[in-house]
Amino acid sequence: MNFGANGLLLTLIIALQQRAVAPSVIGLLETGLAAGMLVGAAVLPTVSRPIRRIPLLSKVDPVEDLGAAVGEASEPGQSTPS
Repeated sequence: MNFGANGLLLTLIIALQQRAVAPSVIGLLETGLAAGMLVGAAVLPTVSRPIRRIPLLSKVDPVEDLGAAVGEASEPGQSTPS
């Protein structure tokens, strides 16, 4: 996420510079975005508490799944236990 956010900010800055936007305006925009991220990070724990978390990836074991896939691929005549 950090790479994506930094890439987006860099793209925004370069686009604004190419449009001859004043550096002070670009600085104010970045300050506003940073302040919004800080406020969001501070508020998120209190907002997300009431939301029930759905364990999407908590039961996925990539090593076990990979082993099962490799076992099935290497032994086509045998089935793996479910």
